[in-house]
Amino acid sequence: MFYVIAKNVAFKIELLLILGMMLLQAEQRYRVLEVYGSNVNDRTYQQQMQLLNLDAEGLKERDMVIKSYLTSSAFKIVLRGKDGGVKFTDTKLLPLTKLYAIVDAMPMRREEMHKKAKRKPTND
Repeated sequence: MFYVIAKNVAFKIELLLILGMMLLQAEQRYRVLEVYGSNVNDRTYQQQMQLLNLDAEGLKERDMVIKSYLTSSAFKIVLRGKDGGVKFTDTKLLPLTKLYAIVDAMPMRREEMHKKAKRKPTND
């Protein structure tokens, strides 16, 4: 009986590790912009979400996904790199030009832009 329980626990732990690895791999493919607001009526939260909706193509180009959270705390924005680390955080509205400047200055993003430029055919 004990062996069956131990075996079942081991299986559950293995499954959790696999799921964790899958989540980690998914995070490494995207830069995540977390937008926190106190509620849906939070004016800064609404403005930020509207700004982000203006340029879905620019976000896609930079491999970005948006995660929106409603919490009991005030507005906050957190940018995470593909490595999952926090790259930028602020409590004020983040204009797209500033967001893109931050992302485009990241070493991995610069490498992506360099590779993309190499693939583009030139008209000489």
